Amino acid sequence: MFGNVYLTVHKEKKTLYALKTVTRHKIEKYKIQENIQLERSILLQLDHTLILELVKTFKDSKRIYLLTEYVKGMDLLDVLR
Repeated sequence: MFGNVYLTVHKEKKTLYALKTVTRHKIEKYKIQENIQLERSILLQLDHTLILELVKTFKDSKRIYLLTEYVKGMDLLDVLR
């Protein structure tokens, strides 16, 4: 809801990933700093076939990034609607 997700590909391995980006402006505006930290912390601890694997997180001066495995299909929110 607060970020954008992009389909990305590893140049050498040709592996697909989902890259979630959240702008620092939105994080501050909606006061979701703790939510982002909690999401990262939980995903790093989990190892289950039904839950996306968090590959890596990183940041720059404008955004926070969460790189996850790519799972082909629909967004859960779209399925629920």
